[in-house]
Amino acid sequence: MKKTSLYVFLLLFFISLPATAEKMDLSDSAVLTEMTDMAEHGYLDAQIILADWYYNGSQVEKNYTVAATYYQLAAKQGHERAQCILGSMYFLGKGVDKDVTKARYWLGLAADNGMKEAKVLLASMSAPTNNRFVQSAALKNKKPIISSLNLMAR
Repeated sequence: MKKTSLYVFLLLFFISLPATAEKMDLSDSAVLTEMTDMAEHGYLDAQIILADWYYNGSQVEKNYTVAATYYQLAAKQGHERAQCILGSMYFLGKGVDKDVTKARYWLGLAADNGMKEAKVLLASMSAPTNNRFVQSAALKNKKPIISSLNLMAR
């Protein structure tokens, strides 16, 4: 029943959007309030949508700390993309304090759940300190890694 009400809500929301490519600011809207309430009550899809919105700055002002909060809620429910993104956020110190132990934990869970990106990031973290080529290549352009992860949920 939870998923059905979320899908109906999202369907009605997206039908009501104007047919333009303009970014809408939902910061003070009832939509954001409803999505936040749903996320805080355990709706996985709402958690992921809000995390993506805050991470990318789409629909709301970019806020990595809030994004990390919603990714963590989803990651705790076993969402592998959320686990991978949260792990990379801990590794980079983006929205959270940098913590390699937590990064390895979340990336390990994501890798165990089949996320190829998590396996690549874990391998790069294990690279010898005198040879950071793999890590440098994996993190040189951080956005495409996260963007490809974000696209996977759509």
